[in-house]
Formats: sequence, C-alpha cells, structure tokens
Amino acid sequence: MTTCLILPVLLAWTSVWAPHTVDLFASVKTRQLHRFCSRFPNPGCEAVDAFTISWAGDYNWLFPPPYLVPPVLYHMSEGGEDGTLLVPEWHSAPWWPLRITKHGTWRGFVTNAIRIQPYKGIFVPGAAAICVFTTGVPPFGLLALQPCFCGSHVQT
Repeated sequence: MTTCLILPVLLAWTSVWAPHTVDLFASVKTRQLHRFCSRFPNPGCEAVDAFTISWAGDYNWLFPPPYLVPPVLYHMSEGGEDGTLLVPEWHSAPWWPLRITKHGTWRGFVTNAIRIQPYKGIFVPGAAAICVFTTGVPPFGLLALQPCFCGSHVQT
C-alpha cells in the first residue's frame, strides 16, 4: 500500500477489537506496526507480497489497494484468517456484493463494522503520486471491517 492511516486511527481499532500483530500492505515508510509485509523489497519487511504467506495465527491489519479487496477476502477465507480490513465505502465497487447480502446486511464473516468519518489529515501519503488515498479530506467514508474466517459461525 502506498498510503496509510495516521497512527491514532490504527490505535483506536487496536483497542476496540484486538491487538494487531502485522501490517500486511505497507512499506517501510507507511508501516503502522513493527511487523509488516510490502509489495516490493523493503528493509525489515517479513515478506514481499503478503499473498505468498499464511496470515493465520496473527491478527492482521489490512489496508490493501481497493482492487485487492477480493483477493484479500479469498486469502482470508481459504486460510481461516482474521484481522481488520479497511476499505472505502464505495457501494458501486465491484467487490461491494462480496461483503453485503442482497438484503443489505453484512455477510456472516463480517463480525463487526465501524464507519470512519473522513477528515483532513487522516492519511499519511506514500511514495505514489497518483492515489485515491491522498492528503486532504477524502470524498468517501471508510469502513473498518472485522472479517473472521476462523470460526464455525461463518456464513456466506
């Protein structure tokens, strides 16, 4: 990921749900946790390309680029993994139905959801010059979802 949330937002979610152990879509500049994975080689990263490792046994912080939301959900479902997934509140996104039923309720694997009201300075800019997550006030809300694929309560 080329952008990250400011640290106080991450710390708020850590205290609400569970302590996060690894930031799976980060760089050395944007990482929010000591342990992180990166798209490209970075000093100190645990893995290049988070999809090449198991996320089981960790409580994962997931702030992927929006186009990676479907593969993230697939990886979590196949591996029985948990974490906090941060996504833009884009009802027209092609991956929106992966999280919402036709009746407008969260699918069974979404155990919690919190809307984050956008405000100026919510993001720390990364290295990419062109990104939907830039400085200023985003024109969309963000959702912090708690997908859980490790228990028997999961329904699709």
